[in-house]
Amino acid sequence: PASTSLLFSHVTSTYRRRTRPRRSPIFPPEMTTEGLVPITRDYLARYYDKYPLPPIPDGVTALAARLRALSAELAAASPFSPEEEHLEQEASVVPAHKIDENMWKNREQMEEILFLLNKSRRPVALQQKSTPEDAEIVSTLDDCETKLKEMLKKLEQFQLKNADNVFNTVMTYMPQDFRGTLIRQQRERSERNKQAEVDAVVSAGGSIHDRYALLWKQQMDRFFSFHLSVYKFSLSINL
Repeated sequence: PASTSLLFSHVTSTYRRRTRPRRSPIFPPEMTTEGLVPITRDYLARYYDKYPLPPIPDGVTALAARLRALSAELAAASPFSPEEEHLEQEASVVPAHKIDENMWKNREQMEEILFLLNKSRRPVALQQKSTPEDAEIVSTLDDCETKLKEMLKKLEQFQLKNADNVFNTVMTYMPQDFRGTLIRQQRERSERNKQAEVDAVVSAGGSIHDRYALLWKQQMDRFFSFHLSVYKFSLSINL
C-alpha cells in the first residue's frame, strides 16, 4: 500500500507539471486529487480498527490442544515419516507476519496434508476396510480430503482474483495507450515464464515444499517487478 501511494503521488505530480495537453492523460481534467492521503500501514490499521474481529471461540483453543495431543500419541505409537515430520515442524512455527505469505503457507500445508491423505499412502488394512472401525476411519479421512480440496481451490481462486483486482486498479492510473498495453503484455509474458519454472521443478521431482518456496519467491519478484515497471512507464509521461 505504501509503495502504491508513492507511485500515485508521483504520477499525480507529474500530471500537474504538464504544460501542454496530451492525448492520453492519466487523470481526466474533471478528476481532482484534493483530500487524498498516503495509504500507509498506520492508516490501514486505523481504518480496520473500526471493524474488530470477533474473538476466537474457546472451543478452538481446546480443539487445537486436543489435536496436538493426538498427534503426540500417534508419534509415540508410530514415528513420523520424513514428510510427516516436516509437516509437524511447519505447524509448530510462529505464523508469518505477512498475510500473503500466510496464504501461501496455508496452501502448502493443505497440499502436504492431501498428499499424506492419499489413498495409496494409507495402511493396507484401511485400504481394504477390513473391519467396521477401519471403514469408519476411511470415511472420516475421505471427508477430510474432500473438504481440504474445496478449501484449497477456494484459496487459489481468491488469490488469483485478488491479484487481478490489484493489477487492474493500478492500471487505471496509467495512460490508456501503448504503455498500458506493454505493461499488460509484460505481465502475461512474465507469468508464462514463472509457470514454466514451476513446471520444471515438478518435472525434476521437486517436493511440495520446493514448489511453494519457488512460488513465494516468484510472488516477491512479481511485486517488485510490477511496481518497477509501472514506475518506469510513469516517467515516460514527461517525454
